[in-house]
Amino acid sequence: MGFWGWILAVYAALTAVIAIIGAWSAGLWFAACVVGASFLAAMATGGFKAAFFGGDKAMKIAASILAAATLGLAYWLSLKFDARILGVRTSGVIWAAIGTILGYAFAEKGESYYLPEPNRKSATN
Repeated sequence: MGFWGWILAVYAALTAVIAIIGAWSAGLWFAACVVGASFLAAMATGGFKAAFFGGDKAMKIAASILAAATLGLAYWLSLKFDARILGVRTSGVIWAAIGTILGYAFAEKGESYYLPEPNRKSATN
């Protein structure tokens, strides 16, 4: 785990702290919005980068569509909360944007994994 991995781990830990404290004081919906917006944003851009640089044409198109839809959901969830981290107030949109940048930075180009295609013609037949 390189530099971006450690930064992403700190981001995830801070997100968990915000969600736990928020669940205690503002309810479970707040915590669900924090966790959903933060992690969906990071996963969407990380998956997009891996698929776009490592996939074929169909995977690039599908990754773009799924990333846009997932980022839309993350944006909607991020509108539902504000966070205070070490005395600094930040909006949910900014917090999710940080996750978006970290998810993209952490993902490796071409880190998508394919299932092996079924062998229709066996070499032994």
